[in-house]
Formats: sequence, structure tokens, C-alpha cells
Amino acid sequence: MSVNLSAQSYLDLEKRWTAYRHAREALYLSHTQSPLTKPQKLRFTGLPYYHYDYELRFEVVPVEIPPELLELQLKHRSDSSGAIR
Repeated sequence: MSVNLSAQSYLDLEKRWTAYRHAREALYLSHTQSPLTKPQKLRFTGLPYYHYDYELRFEVVPVEIPPELLELQLKHRSDSSGAIR
């Protein structure tokens, strides 16, 4: 499927991608569950990304999945407490 974008639409997509990058990097610096240690946060200058390239985008069309395909059958052994081992 080919989509023709105006120059403005292309720039809007790139701006959204850039905003996503900045938000993600802010999480690395501020979130309590960040994978970075305090010393790493002090040296953090951003995550390595390739430059934005519209040609590397793709669109996905969601499809409805019947509920019976979403059921997950688990086989497990549990002890008397009900904990799965």
C-alpha cells in the first residue's frame, strides 16, 4: 500500500517520532524503574537512534481474533499453597 504524504505531513510524522524519542529518554532519566544507575544517569546523553526515515515505516491493519484463539492453556504443578513451581 502506497501513501502519498505532503511535505507538511512528513514533517509532522518526524516531529511525533522526535517527541517519542525525547519522552522515552526522559523516562530513562526520571523513572524509578529506569535501567540506568545514578552514575549512568549523570553521563546519559540520549539513546542511540538512526535518523528518521519515512521509507522504513509500515502500517498495520488490526484484525479481530476469535476469543477461542486467545485462550491459553497452562499446565503446571502447584504445592499446597497454590504457588506454581
